[in-house]
Amino acid sequence: MRAEGDEKPTLVGRVSLFDNPAVIGSFTEIFRSKAFSRAIKEKQDVRALKNHDVNLLLGRTKNKTLDLAEDDKGLLMIASPPNTQTARDTIEEVREGYIDEMSFSFTVPKGGEKWSTVDGKTLREIFDADLFDVSVVTYPAYGKTSASVRSEEIRSAEEVYSDYIKSVEELPGDNSTAGDEVSNQTRQSLIAAKLKIKEMIVKGN
Repeated sequence: MRAEGDEKPTLVGRVSLFDNPAVIGSFTEIFRSKAFSRAIKEKQDVRALKNHDVNLLLGRTKNKTLDLAEDDKGLLMIASPPNTQTARDTIEEVREGYIDEMSFSFTVPKGGEKWSTVDGKTLREIFDADLFDVSVVTYPAYGKTSASVRSEEIRSAEEVYSDYIKSVEELPGDNSTAGDEVSNQTRQSLIAAKLKIKEMIVKGN
């Protein structure tokens, strides 16, 4: 993987995996399918950070430098970092493999979780969460996450994504409530497809 000239690199990551248990102190925590769907639909103002440090900003949904999406496996993200020393350092550290995992900060609304005892151990299942940040981290709470860097020089990924968009059927008009819902769902599927393509291309190089 390399980046040349003025090409702007993008951070791509698998933030969370569904049904992936993590031991958090005295209990085990598991995020279930679609746990982040409401947060994404509501367009919550989520930041991309480094090690959850609010001073080390890498992207933000509000200014469209951070995209979040769910697929059948979990939560994904694309961030377009600013031209800052923090971002440049992070990109280099991810590119060279010093940092390659992700984490996230969240709260659980009322009714969004279930506590139970399984084989004498406490289990917390989360079905709905509010997101505050997604972070490239040195030590994640959850395993099996990933972070990678891609450069805009990888044209094949963009070409495949462009072809995918062109293949989508025209949506109902803007005045249709059903159309708004379909449009939102389609946008999420497109982002998820773009993330999958980018991850695949990065991992193959």
